[in-house]
Amino acid sequence: MRILCTGATGFIGSRLVVRLREAGHEVVEMRRYNAGSVPADTIVYCDVKDGDLRKALNTAQPELVIHLAALASNHIANQFPVEAMQTIAVGTARLVEAVPSLNRGVP
Repeated sequence: MRILCTGATGFIGSRLVVRLREAGHEVVEMRRYNAGSVPADTIVYCDVKDGDLRKALNTAQPELVIHLAALASNHIANQFPVEAMQTIAVGTARLVEAVPSLNRGVP
């Protein structure tokens, strides 16, 4: 199965991606522009809060989306609470809006 994983460079996401690949799935990692150094066969660069989310989804063409995007740590989230909430709330809302655009040619 082709799976898109947001938050693929995070603590949980990076481990999940490895396990999914070991199970034989094709995993596309969605990464922010400068996030992480986990090796990946397939990567799409996009912040879940960005308008390019539909383009990233259409590039990835996943059958399943696993959404784990968040700020990297509690310490950082506490320092930047607005950014943390935007990533969670706005990012999730944008992802939910964008998923129906798959296979419909929506730019």
